[in-house]
Amino acid sequence: MFKAKSAFSGFSVDDLAKAKAFYGETLGLPVNPDGVGARLELPAGGSV
Repeated sequence: MFKAKSAFSGFSVDDLAKAKAFYGETLGLPVNPDGVGARLELPAGGSV
């Protein structure tokens, strides 16, 4: 039987500053620095 596990999801962008502006300012999602990019906090408690 399969057991529930945490999964990783990610994507790349060509311009991190533009992506942060789009997700943070346009969509209103919290965007947090992640060491190598940014982490988007989703309304249901998940993150990308």
